[in-house]
Amino acid sequence: MKNILFLLIGLVFFQQLHAHEFWLSPQKFSYQAGEKVFLRWRVGENFEGANWTGNNEKCNALRAISNNYQYDLLGYLSANKGDSVKLDTINYAGNYTMFYYGKNSLMEMDAAAFNTYLEEDGLTNALQWRKENHMDTAKGREYYQRCAKALIRIKSTLKKSDYMKTSFFGGSMGMPLEIVPTDNPYNIKTTTNMLFNVFYLSRPLRDGTVKLWHKVNGKTDVKTVPVTKGVIAVDIEPVGEYMISLVKMEPSKVDNKADWQSYWGSLTWGY
Repeated sequence: MKNILFLLIGLVFFQQLHAHEFWLSPQKFSYQAGEKVFLRWRVGENFEGANWTGNNEKCNALRAISNNYQYDLLGYLSANKGDSVKLDTINYAGNYTMFYYGKNSLMEMDAAAFNTYLEEDGLTNALQWRKENHMDTAKGREYYQRCAKALIRIKSTLKKSDYMKTSFFGGSMGMPLEIVPTDNPYNIKTTTNMLFNVFYLSRPLRDGTVKLWHKVNGKTDVKTVPVTKGVIAVDIEPVGEYMISLVKMEPSKVDNKADWQSYWGSLTWGY
């Protein structure tokens, strides 16, 4: 019985460590001007995950940006560990990019779990290095930073404050890893092939893969999409919720506490 209990505890612990998808999950993606915006953080797998238990100590920046307005939202994230904040400050209509930039955190896991995580997330550079240097039986020590974005709409019936057509901000937020739409996904009316730029350390990511998640009526479809010269092309249907996620890992240059530095990026939106 004890062995089974330890096995179950170890499985849960592995799942918690291995659950690297991290995203911003508003209660909904479309609000009326002046309406309170509820923002949640999710971490886990299958575009479901669980409540994030971080707080403001984990956060470098939390902002909402359009072409017309900017809001610093970090003050809404308290020291109490939790997964949501209630925002009553976004009073002007527009398309907003909300972004969370986390602080560097240290993670350690046993060799088998770390190797599995590298393989499943396509981090072949790290996995191959560990094998070639006979380190594949050593613990995995990693610094990681999370870079999450969500696209929301704030609507208004007042024409003078309706910036929906011109408010979309299509630039980078300056995070280490970032997915940037070349056009506003909310403009499409039918299934459309859309382009997204992928930036790593302020430069186009040369190659790699992202995961495209699409959730409709509780059912989630996931596809692996190649990055070509910093760009991905995907078909977007204006229904349900979407997430694009990716991870980039390189040898750590911070200190000797970790061998690897990873960055986790995500972009969410919904219709």
